[in-house]
Amino acid sequence: MSHLPCHPQLASPAAATFTMIREDMAFSRRKFLGLGAGAAVAFSLPLADAYTHGRHHLTTLRQDIFIPDLPDAFVGFTIAQLSDFHFGVHDESDLLTRAIEVVNNLHPDMVALTGDFITANYESARANLRAAHQCAELFRAIQSPLRLASYGNHDMIAPRAVADALKSNGITLLRNAGLNIKRGGDTMWLGGLADSLGDVPIESAALPRSVRDQPAILLGHEPSFATRLTGDIERGNLRCDLFLTGHTHGGQVNLPIITQNLASSLGERFLHGAFSLEGFTMYVNRGLGTIHLPLRLDAPPEVTLLTLRRG
Repeated sequence: MSHLPCHPQLASPAAATFTMIREDMAFSRRKFLGLGAGAAVAFSLPLADAYTHGRHHLTTLRQDIFIPDLPDAFVGFTIAQLSDFHFGVHDESDLLTRAIEVVNNLHPDMVALTGDFITANYESARANLRAAHQCAELFRAIQSPLRLASYGNHDMIAPRAVADALKSNGITLLRNAGLNIKRGGDTMWLGGLADSLGDVPIESAALPRSVRDQPAILLGHEPSFATRLTGDIERGNLRCDLFLTGHTHGGQVNLPIITQNLASSLGERFLHGAFSLEGFTMYVNRGLGTIHLPLRLDAPPEVTLLTLRRG
């Protein structure tokens, strides 16, 4: 019986190739883990800031709204806007209290609260009721002669609870309804829409017929509704000069390119700020609260003071 020579110091070509592949895989894995660790460190700092400073860094923004035939009595009329409070999973009592203090120091002629007073809890009606009252009770501290509100999409889980909580704390909720105020013989209309995602908005019930020298301010929630609003105003010969909305949280967590592209794919063209549309101006407030994750990155909570100007 013959014996084949054994040379343990020599590896076969296949074994050598496998060893190289295994070493390459080990290197690639180490490289991947190293990059992953670096990315985790890179993102952990801004995310930590988004949870602490970013989430509670209250900002005050001022915006002039120009209306060509604004009557003399309403030149300089100011509106403080707050939005998207999202009481429920996260309690933002301290933040809302500070925001109301800011509003009171601004001495606005009117305060507009544009929806999402709660974060919808689909499992507990009691939790929704509790959240609605926790939020609305803080509104008692608002010092303004006009305190108006509109529904948000989350409020549609418990519309009666939200309405009752607001009413019991001195807030007028406008759902497909309007009213007018007068100053020195001049008139301005104020309206509020039903939520466009969970309800049926009726613009003709919230807005007046178009009349010269009688501007109209509309409270809503979803800025994406503005595209429909434009056509309905023209068809119905309605008047709207300013449409106040929220809903987007200004992106809430703004990652370069990603957030804007994602928002666009979901139909949200308007994330934050003032937009001049056909026939009216829309303002999108970043809101105060958060949903899903208690984070705000490059989208701080906001108090807005809007001032009506002629022009």
